[in-house]
Amino acid sequence: MEEVYIWWFILCINALYTLFIVYSQTYDIYSRIFVSACAIRAIWPRKYIERICLFPTYISYPFVGRVLATIAEIAFAYQLTLATKQPLIFYLGIIAQYFCWAGVITRHYQYHVYEEILWLMIGTICAVSSNITVAIFAFVYCLFMYFVDIPMYQERHVKDAVSNKSYLSWTHIKDTMQCKFDNSYNVWKPEMLWMLGYFIVGTRISMYLSKKKYKISKM
Repeated sequence: MEEVYIWWFILCINALYTLFIVYSQTYDIYSRIFVSACAIRAIWPRKYIERICLFPTYISYPFVGRVLATIAEIAFAYQLTLATKQPLIFYLGIIAQYFCWAGVITRHYQYHVYEEILWLMIGTICAVSSNITVAIFAFVYCLFMYFVDIPMYQERHVKDAVSNKSYLSWTHIKDTMQCKFDNSYNVWKPEMLWMLGYFIVGTRISMYLSKKKYKISKM
């Protein structure tokens, strides 16, 4: 339990710091949207499929988190589109939102596998369309997605399939408007790495793109 709150404290410090930076300095609306949504999701973390949260309040509900994530990720995809001059990124980002919502509502991990494959494609486009700095980050991101993130969701999907898990239909969106409290380490351990990367590294990339005024494509 103690490890969980140390992890959460790190997320909170980063959230507050990035909020202060983007609103005290000159950053565009897309970066501010992404950083703000990430801050809220980091301070009130949740596990979407399991309907588990670290703090049992409405702002921790999976529905609220997914709405924030949708807005933020579309803004981020648009940032990447501006930076790489590759419109396909924006459309892949929008399609990814569909699969993510499908996974959250139905509690079916296979949809998240499809979602992460789309983000892997986005990372690949960024790796081949950007300057060396962004390309390195994109390459590391692609490695993480291919060897860690996608296999994690696929493993969860297989485990559910073996146990004959019953999935929900799209009409059960109301089920996302609830969560149960759990602060045990074993529950949050699988989420720690990707949340640290998403909320710390992801926000820095968004801020970097804004500061560079999206001039990071290959010369």
